[in-house]
Amino acid sequence: TLRASPNHHRALISLMRLAKRTNAVKLPNMPHPVECYFERAIRFNSKDHIVRMLYSQYLIEHARSADATAQLEYIAKNADDNPFTIYNIGLLYFDLKDYARAQQHAKKAFALGFPGTGLREMLQKAGQWQETGPSAPAASAPGQ
Repeated sequence: TLRASPNHHRALISLMRLAKRTNAVKLPNMPHPVECYFERAIRFNSKDHIVRMLYSQYLIEHARSADATAQLEYIAKNADDNPFTIYNIGLLYFDLKDYARAQQHAKKAFALGFPGTGLREMLQKAGQWQETGPSAPAASAPGQ
């Protein structure tokens, strides 16, 4: 699949999961290391933000936070105010333990109308959520 469609998201996810499960950077019967498939997908379509987010996740899992941050910064710069993309960037920053940037992206996504509150709850649980700023969503009372 990845030979014919280098940026096939589900195939990249499967490759990433298998590599994680087998603790391998190069899988048997695959001609290239896992990272090469991400790099090829980016060359195939450099504007595919999902591929870059998946690659960021892969880099985070391999303790390469500087490389992951570079990918996230590229996506954030080119996200075109898409609340789903911005929210997912925030989730990846949370995985990097860059809570300030995670909160910044969460608040921006909420301001753009993103309905989910999972990232805010994760930040609150980590003691990293600040209710200041105009883009902070109103917390709903229990039972509402």
